[in-house]
Amino acid sequence: DIQKLSHYIPDFSIEVFELEKTDVKKKFDQLTLRIFLELIQKIRADVDDFRPVFLGILKELSQVETEAKKVEILEKLLHYLFNVREKEEKEFRDVSYYQVEGLGGAFMTIMDEIRLEGEQKGKLEGKLEDAEKMLNEKIDISVILRVTGLKESDLRKRGLL
Repeated sequence: DIQKLSHYIPDFSIEVFELEKTDVKKKFDQLTLRIFLELIQKIRADVDDFRPVFLGILKELSQVETEAKKVEILEKLLHYLFNVREKEEKEFRDVSYYQVEGLGGAFMTIMDEIRLEGEQKGKLEGKLEDAEKMLNEKIDISVILRVTGLKESDLRKRGLL
């Protein structure tokens, strides 16, 4: 309730606006908020329209003063980008397109981490699928665990046991 919050925070207010029609750069002073809102605002655009927007966001990000904060924001941006636009992930892995001063090393490191996370997730999914097939063939659980390298808890989380 706004009235209750206004009692504790005198200058509290809520502003509702249509993000699609808002000039985020003019409306918000805080760089981090502006960067994320710009990404959210344009995330569904087609690849050719989105690439220059994304490049602009990365250039803005290079203005962040501390390296740790820059890397933290970049990591969140890339994770969000790849979760929402996963079918076009390859389009944004072309790092040569995004050679933005002050982000090159961080960009590459985060891209490698995201790629590794994806590979690990894929390997686990493959092992779980294999375990499910072996369970359907009535193979002993101890053999399945030994062959796949999975733990019994992995199979329970997947609902296989």
